[in-house]
Amino acid sequence: MKKCYGCGQLKSESEFGKNSGRKDGLQSQCKDCMKAKRQRPEFKNRESKRKKQWMKENPDLILLNTLRRASKRIGLNSEKVIAHYFSKLDEQSGCCEICGKHVSALRRRLDLDHNHITLQLRGLLCENCNKRIGLCWENIVILKKTIRYLEKYKS
Repeated sequence: MKKCYGCGQLKSESEFGKNSGRKDGLQSQCKDCMKAKRQRPEFKNRESKRKKQWMKENPDLILLNTLRRASKRIGLNSEKVIAHYFSKLDEQSGCCEICGKHVSALRRRLDLDHNHITLQLRGLLCENCNKRIGLCWENIVILKKTIRYLEKYKS
């Protein structure tokens, strides 16, 4: 049994979360009190500000973690994906390979495009160009028909 610092009740140890930094290896507050604490607006605002500040200070770390997660999701070696990303970023001078917009003019980083069947890594694209290819199912025939359609109705 352990006393909760939040509600003051004696509860079984199974009602406390783990915390390896404490002597007993458990949180000082029970799971219910911790949940209530996280629901309070002042906690959410403080955590949100802290997260935003951390993200602003660590953009390179966020990019590396994003590339690692993406490489794991598609089943490729993360170091190979990271090396490819940065070599393409340098090769493309930080611009989308299709529309040519520079990463500084975009809301987010450039996406690493890849073939979903062969898993071949391709170039870096802005969010719009990457989605455009995905929405056409990477089908060249559909893209050509789209171009013909636009040419037919251009004024």
